This record gives sequence, C-alpha cells and structure tokens, in this order.
Amino acid sequence: MNGALKHILFATTDLDAVTALTNYLNADEVTVTNIASGMGAIQYIKQTGAADLLILEEHIKPLGAIQTIHYLKDNLNYTGEILIFSDADDTHIDTDDGSFQILKTGFEKADFDMVLQIISENKVDTKIDDKPYSLSYLSNLSDGDTDFICESLKIFNESVGIRIHEIENLFEAGSYKEVSNLAHNIKPSFEMLENKLGSIICDQLAHSEVDATKAKQIELLKNEYLKVQDSLKQDFPDLYKIV
Repeated sequence: MNGALKHILFATTDLDAVTALTNYLNADEVTVTNIASGMGAIQYIKQTGAADLLILEEHIKPLGAIQTIHYLKDNLNYTGEILIFSDADDTHIDTDDGSFQILKTGFEKADFDMVLQIISENKVDTKIDDKPYSLSYLSNLSDGDTDFICESLKIFNESVGIRIHEIENLFEAGSYKEVSNLAHNIKPSFEMLENKLGSIICDQLAHSEVDATKAKQIELLKNEYLKVQDSLKQDFPDLYKIV
C-alpha cells in the first residue's frame, strides 16, 4: 500500500479481534485505534476527525452501531467509510442512513482483504463540523431574543458545571441513584443547546442502572460539557468576563 499512513478506528470490546486485525496489517502503513464504546468513537471523531475506516461492533454498548452511525451522520455530517462488525449471516445491514457492509467476526482472509481494499481506495475528508452546540432551539423559542438567549447560556454556565462536579463526587462515593437523578436534571440543559451526545449520556445515566462500570460515561459527559464551555467562551466572551 502506498501513500500516507492509514488509520482505522475500531469500536469494539473484542480485544482478540483488534489484535488479529492489527497483526494482519502492516504497522508501517496502517494504524488501528481501539475504542470500547460507540460514544467513545463519537468523541474521538469529534476531536480528531474522520478515520480512513470506522469499524463498529453491531451491539456495542451503550448506543449500538446503528445509533452511533445515526449520530455521526446527523450531527457531524460524517461521510467516512463504515463497516459493521457482526456475526450476522447477511452481508449488509440496511438502515435509514444507508446500507453498511458487514465485517464478519472470526476473520477470514476475505475479511482482511476487504479492509485492505477499503483503506487503499478511500480518501477521507477529515473536516468534521465539531461545534458542540447550536442556538437554533433557543432562537426559535424566543423569536431571536438575544437577552433570553444570553440568559439561558448563563444558566448553562452557572448550573451545569456545578451539577457535573456533583455527579463526579457522587459517583466516586457510590451514590449511583443520586447520579441518575442529577443526570436526568441536567439533560434538558444539553437539549436546549442541541448537544446530542450530552443528552444521550444523561439519558443513559438516568434510565439505565448506574454502577461502577459507568466511569467512562461520566468522563465523556464532563468532557462534552467542557467542550461546550470552551466553544461558548470563544463565541460569547462577554458572558465569561470576571466582573
């Protein structure tokens, strides 16, 4: 394979599969990054841009491949090549976002060859629309009232950060029910800024059992909040001036 180093983002909990794929490929030509969740893949892509190939385990928790693809295409205008890692008998999985070829679990030579062909041919536009918030909802709600919008942003700034800090402390203390309650409480704040990743994480924490395995989701929620804050500070510096 000629040209620049290729990059595969492999979202799976099957570490044996990651090892098998990595060992088959030439490390001087292809690098494989493993992410253990669909939300982790979203976060990675928002930070670094599209990979030459994204491989998503079909039932990866907590979103699953289909929901992850829907978010990427709907919110990040993702156009990169995607395979679904699955033990399904079919060769493709059809979704509202298109038809996606299946990479079979167990890996035979034909599967490896398919991966090589895709990354050899694929040229990815890595420019991803990664602004983590939108004011469309607030603008429509208030008929463009800038005072209302700025006041809403102040509320987000002053209240959500405190709640995120409380969630971290409660999680560390094992107070998982309180974590669920606070996640439910701040979900509308992410929704009003149309930050779907934050909303999804809050929904997962609020409506599924929270336990010690949810540490990654807590971290992703905090990181998403900080990304929104950083973006708002750039766009509305006057809101963050120390008086």
